[in-house]
Amino acid sequence: MAKPQKPSLVTQQLGFEFSLGEMCISEGLAAAISASIKACKLSRYQIACQMSELLDREITKSMIDHWSSTSHSEYRIPADAIPAFCQVTKSTKVMDVLAAACCGAFASGKELQQLEIVRMEAKIERYQSRVEQLKKGLK
Repeated sequence: MAKPQKPSLVTQQLGFEFSLGEMCISEGLAAAISASIKACKLSRYQIACQMSELLDREITKSMIDHWSSTSHSEYRIPADAIPAFCQVTKSTKVMDVLAAACCGAFASGKELQQLEIVRMEAKIERYQSRVEQLKKGLK
């Protein structure tokens, strides 16, 4: 019986194209974690403690040390711990790395409010245009 062939990787997905290896963001994540920690007023122990409370499971200083080290690429921050990490460190650097890898950008604070305003103004414009069309149809 013949071995089933391994499907080849499709490098054009979700409307964007990437080259092999381009999506490896381990070093970028580690650097973002490290920068977030350095900019934070809390110690790594305090970050671990607050994350543990938010996640209702133990996060240790050692885990954070591994996540922030480029030489420990086998240790990565779990996806469900990223929001807690960002909240505790008050940094979106990790989210910026993830969003950039997906051909996007992460917006927060004033940027997010500005985007919401633009979206709402566009909706208002569409509604006003539709109201004008309906009024013309009544005449």
